[in-house]
Formats: sequence, structure tokens, C-alpha cells
Amino acid sequence: QLQKRVRTGGYMRLVVTKKNSKEIAYYRSLLVGYSTIRRLRSTVKRCMNMIVCAAARRLLVTSPRRSRIVQGTMSVSATKRSTSSTSLHASFPVKEAITKKLTESLSPTHLEVRNESYMHNVPPNSETHFKVIVVSPAFASTKTPLARHRMVNSVLSEEVASNGPVHALSIVASTPEQWDAMAAAGKSIGPSPSCRGGDGSLPDKRS
Repeated sequence: QLQKRVRTGGYMRLVVTKKNSKEIAYYRSLLVGYSTIRRLRSTVKRCMNMIVCAAARRLLVTSPRRSRIVQGTMSVSATKRSTSSTSLHASFPVKEAITKKLTESLSPTHLEVRNESYMHNVPPNSETHFKVIVVSPAFASTKTPLARHRMVNSVLSEEVASNGPVHALSIVASTPEQWDAMAAAGKSIGPSPSCRGGDGSLPDKRS
């Protein structure tokens, strides 16, 4: 007799060349027992996994040290979320002060206060470099750009002082007529040039 065991679909199938009813019945019982054992093994494995998971959860809840670790992790994640939300909704008091003072003093028809600090070697959310675009009838009495810049600087004297928060202030001051003519010509005010180390970020050439 020649027996071959062939694995098919995770089960053992017996191929017998000479039909012997007793041997066929014997191997059939072995095959049934084998499949039963496999089912029992998978069931026991699932039960053990469930027991281990339940025990781990119980240990995590009841153990004071584990509870402190979990609470610490939750507090750290909450702190990160609050920090990120604060950075997204950060307040800019210097920009607000500049906008308020220019609005109250010059009554502009158009006002832009651009925070260009990100273009310089400063920390994030800094308020050190600004560009203001002011269009006001108050500039009609002054003919030169220098006189208009002095008017704006006098309004923002606290901010642009030597000990003030603003390190650099770029000013574009014009009358409403000049602004309308520039808009009709399709001209616009672009950003200031990128920083090239004028704030001290580059090493001294003499060193």
C-alpha cells in the first residue's frame, strides 16, 4: 500500500491506492481529530488574546503609576494642542497699536500694516519689521516723501524709538489722488526685499 498526505486548505487529505475500509476509517478518524485540534487551538488562542487584553486594561486603570503616566501623556498632548492653537491665533499687539495710531491721527482712506518680520532672522511671530501703506488726505499739505515719512514716524514715535519694539519701518505714503492714479496704471506695492544680514545675522567682514 502507498499512502500520501497532501495538504489542502489547511487540512490533511489521505490518498490510498488499495481500498481498505478499515484503514480508510482509521485515517478518517485521524483527520477528524486533526481538524478538531486545529479548531480548538485557534479558539484557545483567541481566548488567550482576549484575557491578556482585558488584564492589561485592568492593570492600566488600577495601577497608580500607570494612571499617572497616562494622565501625564494626556496633559502633554493637551499642552501641544493648546500651543499649536495659540500659535495659529497669536495676538500681535504692535501691529494693532500701529493700526490704531495711524487711523486716529491720519484718517487714512487706505491703510495696510504688513508684518515682514518673517523675512528676517528673528523668532516666529515676532513684530520687529513692518511696512505701512498709508493713503490719507493729510499728505496733501506735504509735497516731499521725506516730510510724509516724518509725519508717520512722529505718530509712531514710541514704536520706532531706539528702545521700541520696531527695528525697521518701511513707509509708503501717498494722497488719495496719487493712489487712484497708481491703481489705474495697474501698479501695486510689493513686499520689501529679503533680509541680507543687515540686522546683524551675517558675520563682520573685519573678523
